[in-house]
Amino acid sequence: SMMTNIWQYVRETNDRAINESHYFSMRFARVGPDSSLRILYLHGLGDRSGGSLPRFLQSQGCTVIEPDLPDLDFEECVRVAQREFDASQPDLLLGYSMGGSAAINIQTGDTPQVLIAPSWKYLGDVTSVKMQTIIINAGNDDLIPLEDTKELLQLSSLNEDDHLVVAGDGHGIFDAPTRKTIHDVIRRAASMWSESNS
Repeated sequence: SMMTNIWQYVRETNDRAINESHYFSMRFARVGPDSSLRILYLHGLGDRSGGSLPRFLQSQGCTVIEPDLPDLDFEECVRVAQREFDASQPDLLLGYSMGGSAAINIQTGDTPQVLIAPSWKYLGDVTSVKMQTIIINAGNDDLIPLEDTKELLQLSSLNEDDHLVVAGDGHGIFDAPTRKTIHDVIRRAASMWSESNS
């Protein structure tokens, strides 16, 4: 099944970069002088807070709020995501894989969102994204094919030029170039759409 494949993938992927000390899982950790961008990060299946991507964003001066999401109950995952969104009122919503699906299944108003390989075909009922969305997907993602993301944008009547960034190597391999691209896209989305928020 899809879930079994994801679990197997998670187990076999070495780049989970989970810091067992949870030093970085302080949910409101502020790092660096420019902490103005508050990001709610919804992680993927099998991940926990404190991974390499949120740590990198914190090192770039972002405030990252990252709840631990339940893996095996997507409805509860969506409830947790909505509760965290309402409580934190972030400047931007960042969702990866399962977290990307959770992001599009909650009410977020005009808050911009960046989705990384959202697993929308497998989790949740929503089959479109709002205009204030940019999706990042690797061309060689073997779990969430680039075609799935292109289809999601078509269903949303959004063009690929403005709303799709093809980047990364595989599913959830957040190497240094990919992390930098994600940060650049976050800054772009925040600057494009945050004006309508304030």
